[in-house]
Amino acid sequence: DYYTKSKFWMESKLSNENISCYILRSPAIIFKDTGNNWISKIISKISNDEDIILYNKKNKYNNCLHITDLNKIIFKLINKKKYEKKIYNISSNKPVSVDVIKKIIKKNKYYSKKIIIKKNKSINDFFNDSQKIQKDLNIKFKSTYNTLRQVLTKDLRQKLIIFGSNGYLGSYFKKKLKKNYKIISINSQNIDSFFKLKNLKEIFSSSQILYLVLKNSKTKFLETNLKILNQIISKIPKDKIKKFFLIASTHSHNKLYLKFNKLKEKIIKNKFKDKS
Repeated sequence: DYYTKSKFWMESKLSNENISCYILRSPAIIFKDTGNNWISKIISKISNDEDIILYNKKNKYNNCLHITDLNKIIFKLINKKKYEKKIYNISSNKPVSVDVIKKIIKKNKYYSKKIIIKKNKSINDFFNDSQKIQKDLNIKFKSTYNTLRQVLTKDLRQKLIIFGSNGYLGSYFKKKLKKNYKIISINSQNIDSFFKLKNLKEIFSSSQILYLVLKNSKTKFLETNLKILNQIISKIPKDKIKKFFLIASTHSHNKLYLKFNKLKEKIIKNKFKDKS
């Protein structure tokens, strides 16, 4: 295919240049937000609590590498002074069977669906030998078992941050969604301390926001709630979150309440655009 041919063409091109050249034939790089590989598809299934189908339980697999091992390689190569040209296969150590991968997934206490192993003769073993680079650079990669265990047994549920989690709607959603989502509850008691956390960007990363805040103030209702809304959304990094949900009841005939809902919708649409 064109993708494979382009890789070999680039390898050939670089090898003929008058520069030090290190070509890393990379497998799936494993971390929580890994993408576009077989393991990322499994992570997605675990995250959404969906059935997983694997193939050929005795097939061997080690076509992956933990991102910390890739960091080791890059650090070593950047600090090399010697002129040389090298091509390396990289992958985790000690291949495991598909049946072992199934057992690793089953250790995830947040995953409750079926893991089905089928037979498919067209799917072969998928493993590499990376001893050469480990010997040359005097490093040791993680085993395949530990590489996969560090990711596949984590809490991979999608994060849902509920602002206004103590109201009747917030309490309802906390109860109903806790199985499929990692709920982060924000209310008037903990909101100040929440926004002082040092790892806020990490918390918001790939999260979904559910906004339910409403302060029933008898005086300055509109001003009070708009101020709260603007204070909260000004601290949410829009480039980090996946989606923003707003639930606003329209059953009230109170003109002030209806005006607030319209303003709230406009503010959130302007701030989060395609994510709201």
